[in-house]
Amino acid sequence: MIKQIQQKAKDGTLKDLMNEFQTNLDLTFESNPTPNLCLKDAEEVRDEYKTTFSLQDLTHYLSAIGINKINFKIEKTPIPKDAGTFWELVRRGKSKNMED
Repeated sequence: MIKQIQQKAKDGTLKDLMNEFQTNLDLTFESNPTPNLCLKDAEEVRDEYKTTFSLQDLTHYLSAIGINKINFKIEKTPIPKDAGTFWELVRRGKSKNMED
């Protein structure tokens, strides 16, 4: 599903969704995350200190809420109520993807 999301991000289809996530969660979308400079994106960093999210984070989030490449509809993607909920669902989706 990451390839599908990457393509949608590249062609601008995800622009509104990314803006909603950025606005509602007070996070910045980072399309080309840099390596862990100063551990800013390390898993050990507590959620309240994270300020950015990536396509991979979004993919894990979508997986956690049950959206896959077959039923992926941008306009029906629920926005989490806060960044803490988002990061919890990212972790769930990541572990779910590792099991598959």
